[in-house]
Amino acid sequence: MKKKTLISIINWNNNLATNACLKSIALIPKNKQPDIYLADNHSEKEKLKIDNKLVDKLKSFTFIQNNSNLGYAGGHNQAIKYAQEQDYDYICLLNNVVFNYLSYF
Repeated sequence: MKKKTLISIINWNNNLATNACLKSIALIPKNKQPDIYLADNHSEKEKLKIDNKLVDKLKSFTFIQNNSNLGYAGGHNQAIKYAQEQDYDYICLLNNVVFNYLSYF
């Protein structure tokens, strides 16, 4: 049985890096992709914009818009709770500046 994996990504005022990270994940064949949980930590300088065409290339995408900046750990704690509630086997806490390297998996 295939294990359920969730990748948690936190965004805060970094539209470019977050989109590049998602594009890298989208390069993985859809049937091998993990599920994605993206939380925006109340970006004020730069509103997060994700292209719907990019989202369509992802197997599973959950977006949360936080009403305050919970910090890096606080944002990931939300994802950990979500992963536990949804019975995920694994969760990967990913910094949004990680991109291109993901296409090697």
